[in-house]
Amino acid sequence: VKFMAYFPYAPIAESGDNYVKTFIGSSPIYHFTITGTEDLMIAAPVWGNKNKDPKSMEFRHMLTQLRFQLQDLDGAFNGEKLEAITITATHTKSTMNLETGAMGEWTTPGNIQLPMAQPVEIKYGAPVKVDGEIMLQPGKAEFQAEVKTKKGTFSGVQVYTRKAQNRYEAGRTSLGSNKLRN
Repeated sequence: VKFMAYFPYAPIAESGDNYVKTFIGSSPIYHFTITGTEDLMIAAPVWGNKNKDPKSMEFRHMLTQLRFQLQDLDGAFNGEKLEAITITATHTKSTMNLETGAMGEWTTPGNIQLPMAQPVEIKYGAPVKVDGEIMLQPGKAEFQAEVKTKKGTFSGVQVYTRKAQNRYEAGRTSLGSNKLRN
């Protein structure tokens, strides 16, 4: 018997936002849409039978996690409230082979907003961490964001990684540091 596992759950179906499509003689394919709030995880298949127990399943994360901090460099935003950060025009749909974990092509650009419990006060000088995180497509070098404060909405804000590989990796958390200037 072969055991496979993935998260979040999706029913066997032919269409929808999150579903598994099965094929006779080949691996099931998980079709999914990310919202930014949930992770996507898979465990490689393990085998077992009446004479041999299967090995433990080891899950791995398939999306990249992004957290934010803001820094007011010249005092122009001191005391302002950050109301929202939205990742714009990022791909939200893909597929994953449930046997190999291979990801399909990413499609359907959409906006994904960082879930924030409450507005965050921006302070001059020291970086301020923003509560919450957002789960996104791995493998990209940068994301585009829209930052909304009481002072206004700022589009085209680049969020890029400073990691050595210059790509956001699956299963890793990155800190997006936004420096605000007047």
